[in-house]
Amino acid sequence: MDIIIRYPQIIQEKSKLEESLWTVLWKPIGLDKNVREKFKLIGSEINLIAVESGSIIGALVANRISGDTFELKHIAVLPESQNQGIGKKLISNLEEGIL
Repeated sequence: MDIIIRYPQIIQEKSKLEESLWTVLWKPIGLDKNVREKFKLIGSEINLIAVESGSIIGALVANRISGDTFELKHIAVLPESQNQGIGKKLISNLEEGIL
């Protein structure tokens, strides 16, 4: 299957991005679902999702520091989709600006 990297386009995709981050990163260590709000930084935030067969299987959040300089904040790939290069693909798309 082809994996597509893109911006979340509808509110349900944004919610699924948040759910993916919580499931992979914060739930295993006992943090609340709203923990990402506590990590919020000032600046332009970029959200990317990895989509396969209509399902979101990965997510990336970065902040634009200046120009084309970004700080990677969070990256998560669902456990069943790990070790397939999806995280690398998310980062590559951020670096290359191919969206």
